[in-house]
Amino acid sequence: MPLDPKTGLLLANNTPANIIASDSEAADIIYHDGYFYLFVNHGSCFSGDRSTYYSEFAWAVHQR
Repeated sequence: MPLDPKTGLLLANNTPANIIASDSEAADIIYHDGYFYLFVNHGSCFSGDRSTYYSEFAWAVHQR
């Protein structure tokens, strides 16, 4: 998704987006070899066998 470099907002309002870092913890963004990687954790991890904790990641190509 192209972002406005001055505001950080989307250039087009009708661009679909997948938001995976909502209600999450320990999100981290890493830049490596021309890609941005987002790692994020969701759920509860202190519920024994009923724990719902899981991790997700997404990547994007750097826009030049």
